[in-house]
Amino acid sequence: VAITAGNSDDDESASARTGCSDEARAATTADSQGEASPSATSSDTTSDTQPEGAVSVTEQPALLLDKYSVIRGMNQDIPVGEAACIDSWTRCVESVCELVTEAESVFNREASSQVCREALDTAEGASYIHNLAEVYKVCQRISLSSRLTGLQSESLDKLCCEVRETWDRLASYLENSCLFTVKVPPVENSKWLPSDEESAKSCGVCLLHVDNPDIASSKLSYSGREYHSPCANLWVNCVNSLLPAVTPVQLL
Repeated sequence: VAITAGNSDDDESASARTGCSDEARAATTADSQGEASPSATSSDTTSDTQPEGAVSVTEQPALLLDKYSVIRGMNQDIPVGEAACIDSWTRCVESVCELVTEAESVFNREASSQVCREALDTAEGASYIHNLAEVYKVCQRISLSSRLTGLQSESLDKLCCEVRETWDRLASYLENSCLFTVKVPPVENSKWLPSDEESAKSCGVCLLHVDNPDIASSKLSYSGREYHSPCANLWVNCVNSLLPAVTPVQLL
């Protein structure tokens, strides 16, 4: 900060008002500096005079000196690795379960399956069921990927089973309609998962191969990862606006 010199006349008048001369103020300043000097060196002897167990200013806890501790504290409950993969799948299948359950309740309110079929013959009804079938396929892909990779949990298996049961009940209303489902391939067929060299070709949601037309006909790229379009659409619209980047440990 720059300090500008004041007017000499003003300085003299200020000295007169306070009743002390410049020489007196200089002497006072020198005395105060002399008195302060012993205290300035007292910190060197603090450790000798402090009682045992006391913590000095320079001996702050390591937590206070770690600028990343707050970030780690915020993220300590976020699953990683295989747990993160299962967590993402579980959230996704929960959304599928909500959607197919809602659809079942809609059809249950209709008087007969004939009314349902007539509704599905409209362009709007056909589009609704087509999109619902795509949602159901995402659940099937996750279920298949879970078995192929061995990344399984009781809660995830239970959710997938609940979705299948609800879909089977829903299918009774959709006879002769545009309903279609994914033919689940055998678990031992490894072509559904990309090889280790092609790990970048695994869908960021379900992990199955994005370039296999038997799995999904369209894909998209986002932030260096590729996704089946239905997987990405379901996630963004029903789970979270930020797409995940599911990567099992064995594909790292």
